[in-house]
Amino acid sequence: AFRLLMGAEGKITGMQDRRDYLKKMLEQADVVVSHSHFLQEKIRENGIFTDNVTYLPNGIQVDETPLDCRRSHPSPLRIGYIGQIARHKGVHLLVEAFIGAGADPQRAELHIYGDGSRWPAYMQALKDKADGHPAIYFKGTYPAEQVTRVLDQLDVLVVPSIWFENRPTVILEAFSRRVPVIVADMGGMAEMVRDEVDGLRFRPGDVKSLTQQLKRLVDDPDELGRLCAGIQPVRSVQVEMDEIERLYEKVIE
Repeated sequence: AFRLLMGAEGKITGMQDRRDYLKKMLEQADVVVSHSHFLQEKIRENGIFTDNVTYLPNGIQVDETPLDCRRSHPSPLRIGYIGQIARHKGVHLLVEAFIGAGADPQRAELHIYGDGSRWPAYMQALKDKADGHPAIYFKGTYPAEQVTRVLDQLDVLVVPSIWFENRPTVILEAFSRRVPVIVADMGGMAEMVRDEVDGLRFRPGDVKSLTQQLKRLVDDPDELGRLCAGIQPVRSVQVEMDEIERLYEKVIE
């Protein structure tokens, strides 16, 4: 026990040294780029006193082909998750909420995409929780270039993380395909989704709250169309690069 305690103290000291080093570097930089207002606030909360933090949200490569909000496939409603299969990502909350919604398999499905091999015990716990549910599908991974194909097969994406997210690219990717997003109401992910406009929010870590939001979409198909219509064009990577170039020019000057 003593050796474990000493090892923990060493790690804590190392973490503090790293934090002190990063604080020093950030305060010396001419410009610090933050992808979210949430991260800007966290920088201040952690005692990094600098006035050089610039909000510059990242973009993605977008398909300029116009998309409408008509579903290309009939019922059931296809609810999706894309990302790490890990506890901090809250996938267990989504599985529990979907089961709790009690939707008939003919009316709703849950499609989970991600690599379950990194945390096999957690993946097995998810499968045990699903317990052979006829409308819960563990789809595994897919090549990155096929994300458009995957999103086009979904009606709504859920980001149920129980830890802070900065600016998840998957939300941008979903919006680029006119897919509304349900997110936990915290961190940078919450500021990306306009509640009741282009998606829905739920109380972080609250299965009942997420269940309620899922039931809304299952019970009222028109709700999905309303949220889809509220999605605005996604910021492109070219716009992001143009702003970064202007930042470089400003620093050089």
